[in-house]
Amino acid sequence: ERDEQRENALLVRMMKEGEKSSPALPVFTTHLGMHDYISFCDVGGKDSTAKAICRYELTDADHGNLYLMSGEFVAQQIDKGAIKGSYDRASNGTLQGIAIKDSVEAQRDFILRKGEAVFLLEKPMECRRVK
Repeated sequence: ERDEQRENALLVRMMKEGEKSSPALPVFTTHLGMHDYISFCDVGGKDSTAKAICRYELTDADHGNLYLMSGEFVAQQIDKGAIKGSYDRASNGTLQGIAIKDSVEAQRDFILRKGEAVFLLEKPMECRRVK
């Protein structure tokens, strides 16, 4: 099956149970291979081109699972030069933040090359649509 590269811009609000409001984040969706992905842009931060990428799947019309990047794996790949990006560590060595700063084409190739190792598939974040 041919990889379909489509990008759609959305505004997403990440809210905890009981929250009434939160800032809207611009996200882009795309389909690569057999999976769907969301990339987040930190437009209010230091680097508006930095992106975090998540894999997602819809389980029904109102629910889905979001799979976050495996920070340690991606940090290792940044150190090896497999993808451009940056990350910070706390004084105790804990990974605090990670940002992919490579071209869209390089991000696509990285995900297709490295596959499931890029994402924490055993720990999905459950999401639901707020109506």
